Amino acid sequence: MATPFIPIDQVLQVIRNNPNVCKNIHLPAQSGNSEILEKMRRGYTREAYLELVDHIRSLIPNIGLSSDFICGFSGETDEQFQDTLTLMEAVKYNFAYLFPYSLREKTHAHRKLTDDVAENVKKRRLVEMQTVFRSCAEKLNAAQVNQLQLVLVEGESKRSDADLAGRNERNTKVVFPKISLATGGKVPVPGDYVAVKRPEAGEMALARLSSVKLLCQLRPLVGAVRNAGHWNYEWQPGPYPKTPEERLAAAKKYNLEPEDYKPYPEGDRCLGDYPDLPPVSTDARDPFYPWDHDVYKINYGEALYKDYEAYGADRLSITVKPRFSYRKMWTTCIISIVSYFVIISYFDSFSYYPMPVMPRQFPDTGATHYTFEPATD
Repeated sequence: MATPFIPIDQVLQVIRNNPNVCKNIHLPAQSGNSEILEKMRRGYTREAYLELVDHIRSLIPNIGLSSDFICGFSGETDEQFQDTLTLMEAVKYNFAYLFPYSLREKTHAHRKLTDDVAENVKKRRLVEMQTVFRSCAEKLNAAQVNQLQLVLVEGESKRSDADLAGRNERNTKVVFPKISLATGGKVPVPGDYVAVKRPEAGEMALARLSSVKLLCQLRPLVGAVRNAGHWNYEWQPGPYPKTPEERLAAAKKYNLEPEDYKPYPEGDRCLGDYPDLPPVSTDARDPFYPWDHDVYKINYGEALYKDYEAYGADRLSITVKPRFSYRKMWTTCIISIVSYFVIISYFDSFSYYPMPVMPRQFPDTGATHYTFEPATD
């Protein structure tokens, strides 16, 4: 859970840069009116909340947001409640907890405020909030039609034993048919990741299944994607392929065409049957291609270069030509350092600091250097 007035830039960086972290933030609002928020002692205003939402979506455009809302708080007028509805329409949450207000003991509102909103008004406002939320959910789900989603399988659907349920990276619940993957012959189990395509969407995110074909179909994959990160769980290198049949099986294992599959030399770095792929950094990949993961510019089920982690966007990129040659860069660096010391040595007038030194003194000179006798003239 994220509190609106807490800086969360570091959390956003982790969410954006790690594909195995859910792209969802719970951002409780409680109300869309600044006066009501002040009565609730929330510590932020409507404008500050919307500014934070804009900041989050500027860093992670496809993030999902959920929230909490209360209607009928002490002294809430119809005009103030309308601000809550407009906030919900502006943010477009993918999930929300909606409740009518009720007094809780040992709270500031219980001690200082009065529950003066009638129960029938609270119920009416709750229905209005639910209606607005459903309308926004329909628009969000419609925008995901025909888009491929990575879904973490949680188990069987509570509505039907023939279906499985899971959650996508926005923490939205997805229901899909329990069928074997196209070529793997495996039924997904809890903990598996599967790629799901949604031809149509209802007002709630696949909450009901009237027809399996209309709602969901599994993308043909070589096997279940058991890891939402960079590396597939089933890509553990096997024995080096020596026969055409073994090479064909290895190409199928890594989702490659037989003619594109080329293993490393036998015995090289214990890579076994892992394919010898060219090193292509993230920055060198087409930024306009619809990648499954737009940050790392990779597709789910795509085999990667053996040292792919060394060529990410925040690391060395050997496939991007630098603006200047290494010779020019080193020359500029050396000239800058030498020039710095020359200028310092020329303008620094305190390069030599003389220290006062007393004449050397020896006891055998006859002079008294210290004594405990009274001083005499």
